Amino acid sequence: MRNSDLQRQADVLSGKVEQELQLEKYAILADSQRRQDDRRLKRQAAAFVETERAAKSAMLPAVLALTDHEKRNFSTSRLIAAISKEKADPCLEVELSEAISANIGVPPHGGHWLPLRISASGLDTKTNAGGGFLKQTQVETNILDALRAHCRVIELGAQFLTGLKFSRTFPAESNITGGFWCSENPGADVTSSDPSFGARTLGPHALQCTTSISRQLLGQSSPDLDAWIHTRLAKAHALSLDNAAINGTGNSGQPLGLLATPGIGSVAIGASGGAPTSDTINALESAVAAANGDDPSCGFLTNSTMRSKLRKVPAIDTGTTPLWIGGKLLDSPAAVSNQVPANLTKGANSDCSAIIFGAWDQWLIGEFDGALEVIVDPYSQKKGGMVELTSFGMYDCVALQAAAFAACLDARNV
Repeated sequence: MRNSDLQRQADVLSGKVEQELQLEKYAILADSQRRQDDRRLKRQAAAFVETERAAKSAMLPAVLALTDHEKRNFSTSRLIAAISKEKADPCLEVELSEAISANIGVPPHGGHWLPLRISASGLDTKTNAGGGFLKQTQVETNILDALRAHCRVIELGAQFLTGLKFSRTFPAESNITGGFWCSENPGADVTSSDPSFGARTLGPHALQCTTSISRQLLGQSSPDLDAWIHTRLAKAHALSLDNAAINGTGNSGQPLGLLATPGIGSVAIGASGGAPTSDTINALESAVAAANGDDPSCGFLTNSTMRSKLRKVPAIDTGTTPLWIGGKLLDSPAAVSNQVPANLTKGANSDCSAIIFGAWDQWLIGEFDGALEVIVDPYSQKKGGMVELTSFGMYDCVALQAAAFAACLDARNV
């Protein structure tokens, strides 16, 4: 046996080889950590450079600092899979969450940040085992776009402000400057009319939504899966925003909704409610118009029960053309949300629905931070092969001008 072989055996028996391998392993881990730290520092530096542009675009600096390649490859399903482990795997999505923490100035409370907007799209092409087909898929990476699409008050024209910091106050004109006609050299001062202003404040209210995703589905990372997750998260938040904007009590952490806002117009059908007629719809329009709130952004919002009813109600007493045609009530856009109550009580009846009309650009919805916090729980539903995903957002809503809205709260399907 050669001396080199004998020496190798001696090194193995003495543990020298194992020690060398261990040192090499530590060196590889240290180098990997060093590269990860370098990427993190570069990402934070790039985000700092983008701070000024972020203020103008209402996007997070860390998101603006992403390269086009990183935007195309960002994957929510990969983030969920990475953080579902006891120790999160290092990846682009985890690094971006850390950079967002630096932007916001607040670390996540046990979870990771998921940006509402990435603004990237692309095409994904895959072949089957035999190369028999090509699959082309549009990638939807913006939760914000999906949220806008599923929130009915935003669809009608409510202003949605994202990336707010702390509470924000907006001026609202209580009365406008008036003009007065006068003759030449009237001999007395013309009456002055100064505008007066009020303030409307948006402050963060916490919203929590929970859903579940199968482990098998998470193992099939694809753009389609990301789009599905985004849509599911967005729908949950959009329904909650609609509910808060319509029914929020202002108590128990809820924003103050439109139906509880003092100063909106009111149209009543009867002592115990009743069937809505063309007079009801016209009265709602007149109530808003009388407050000088009638403008192109006006529209109706009600529930599916009232939509079915209004499709059978004639626009004029002697006519056959219904009030509701093709997504419009009379000449104004009309939307449906089952967050609009159908169980209101009036007199002896508790099956009354709300019909709301207003200038929706006078309704503000604020989103704080520009990102959702997501927490993954791989344990609570483990026996069902499911991973629980909880998302947290901060929102508020307020009417700039309450008189720009009117509601009928006693419409019945009779």
